[in-house]
Amino acid sequence: MSLAEVSEYGTVTIPFELTEADHRMLLNPKLRKHIKLVPGPGSSWQVKAGDVVGVLQLTNGPIQIRPKIKISGAMLLNWLHYALDPQKPFDPPDKNWDVGGTHFSDMVVRALLNECVALSRGELRRDYQSHDSVEGVLRGRLDLVRQATRRYGMVDRLHVRTFERTADIWENQVCGAALRHVATTADNMHHRAEALRLLVRFPECSGKAALKILARARHNRLNHRYRAAHTWAAVILRAGGVRDLYLDGDLVGASQLLDMPVLWERVVQRMVDTTTITPIEVGRPGRPPARYTPDAVVVTPTGRLAIDAKYKNYDTRNVTRDDIHQLLTYASAYRMSDTDRLHTAIVYPSTSAAEPRLIKVDFGGNRLAEIDLVGVDVTVRPEVNATVLRERFHS
Repeated sequence: MSLAEVSEYGTVTIPFELTEADHRMLLNPKLRKHIKLVPGPGSSWQVKAGDVVGVLQLTNGPIQIRPKIKISGAMLLNWLHYALDPQKPFDPPDKNWDVGGTHFSDMVVRALLNECVALSRGELRRDYQSHDSVEGVLRGRLDLVRQATRRYGMVDRLHVRTFERTADIWENQVCGAALRHVATTADNMHHRAEALRLLVRFPECSGKAALKILARARHNRLNHRYRAAHTWAAVILRAGGVRDLYLDGDLVGASQLLDMPVLWERVVQRMVDTTTITPIEVGRPGRPPARYTPDAVVVTPTGRLAIDAKYKNYDTRNVTRDDIHQLLTYASAYRMSDTDRLHTAIVYPSTSAAEPRLIKVDFGGNRLAEIDLVGVDVTVRPEVNATVLRERFHS
């Protein structure tokens, strides 16, 4: 199968023929915000990638979109897991973006299997579910309507409703639906075989029913250990991904496109342990007020510090004037209590453990503001980076 590979914000010529279904999907307004289809040389077509990474599955082959910053596929899964479930460490398979097979999709399948293996090693969660049956003795509650209409006068055949403790509950049903999907669609035969082995431990459920369950699912202290498995199940079953981190839309097959700026914001929020954020309101004549909100706010010994999570490579580029104006607005709103000098910070992904830099804003020889420019090493797990950032911002 042919493969088209491109980095974020790059352009690639599609090496295979596009079908009508491919054209309809690529011209969808939601997808066109992030991936654009344009005519190429001769009769060929080209794809311009935006701020997404992952896999877009077309009829005759996939388009593989790699991060613009050199981050491994394994670390990307680490970010996703940390953003959604930071309390539990995660060890994804050590794969890069140029590995043959299904690339990022293959790693998501592996992540689901790892979680289901961990769940099946212990006892699956059980809960009480109502169960209707016909018994010879009264057990539970008598169903008077059924007894009167179907077994009237038959005291040895009683319609009863009992509550039985069973593993056939929604937490396990979602895992079962995802495993069944993997067992029938995964490219890797070892993954298919492992999914089939695990299926005997989980109750049956259709993919459509599992998606409806996930739409209203809530996790608490009783079922928290299922959260990671449900995350990967949603990625696989939705064919498009986790709501508000992945792109919404009717993508097909193994398509999984991750919204990188949103993911980076979530990771930074977790790493710095953000507090409640109050938005800044800007009143405009004849129009509703506009709201501006920093990505994170931390409480320091001298007040509050607004932090902007920029998914930009500031190792090789300068901070733009627009970004500085935005940070000064945040700094003014979240002013330190003991000084007139404005202070704020930018946290960005870095390919090395670079020393923090300082942007100085002066006027008439006086210091108006300072903006910390802090790079987070993308080769280091977010749990480790969180310790460094919290020591810097909370001290």
